[in-house]
Amino acid sequence: MKISQLILSITLASLAGCATTVCTTQEVDAINAENQRLEQLKPTITSYLAGADTPMSKYSRLPQSVLADSYAREYNSAVGHLERRAARFNAVCIPAEALGCWQGICQVIFTIYETSTGRVLSSGWVHIEDLQGVGQEGQSILEGVQHVGGWITDGEHFPQPPQPGPHHLFNWAAKVWEDPRTSVQIKAQQWARIKALRDARKVGGVQVGDKWFHSDEASRIQQIGLVMMGANLPADLQWKTMDGSFVTMTQTLAMQIFGAAAASDQATFGKAEQHRTAMEASSDPEAYDFTPGWPAIYGETP
Repeated sequence: MKISQLILSITLASLAGCATTVCTTQEVDAINAENQRLEQLKPTITSYLAGADTPMSKYSRLPQSVLADSYAREYNSAVGHLERRAARFNAVCIPAEALGCWQGICQVIFTIYETSTGRVLSSGWVHIEDLQGVGQEGQSILEGVQHVGGWITDGEHFPQPPQPGPHHLFNWAAKVWEDPRTSVQIKAQQWARIKALRDARKVGGVQVGDKWFHSDEASRIQQIGLVMMGANLPADLQWKTMDGSFVTMTQTLAMQIFGAAAASDQATFGKAEQHRTAMEASSDPEAYDFTPGWPAIYGETP
């Protein structure tokens, strides 16, 4: 087996136009040091192939030629690795601020983006030798910079604008936010919000005189029962109001509460329909403010 010839010498001067940094110097020194070690080792490997004993000769039953070939293969593999390392390093011109080095091992920052749209997919650090292997089909690499989000066009990074609303999706080809919903869908969602507010206010209490009475479903059932009892209401029946105080329930008061609840429901549902009509006629239904104008509930000023 022949051993590979290694003619390799990298200097900072050979990196014309590239940054001359401590990291670059360390990487060059590391490559050249390994080059020197392999050059010094070559005569020894040659002697093994010529029949000289290897370090394993006295421990192994394998023929000398097999041992020598094994050492030669390891040597050739190391030579090939170093040549690839040097070639990659020479092929990459990285700004000084993009390099990081520790004990002669250099890393470079990079950004991966989608070739067709420019969408930034990821970024990070990688060993300078492995930079060319980063990314997949349909992806491009921007060396020496690290970006998060946004897109790349002609090597320049553009940040993604804020999302206008929770339903918007970003069109990476057109570089704009788009709302995929139809006008009908937007109006339907806004109407659902109006109804939710209507139903929440329906249980906000009804006022009779200077007192507020509960208007939730359970309280309404009890109040209907009071009306049905009529003159058979228990004497001196104490009824708790929304402020925590008690009043004496009478047949008249029960009818007043029942009537106030019916009037409040009518006004609340009527206001919801008014807001619906105005919302659907608005040039921007989703931005329509449907909060004002509702009948007062407990805790609000009528």
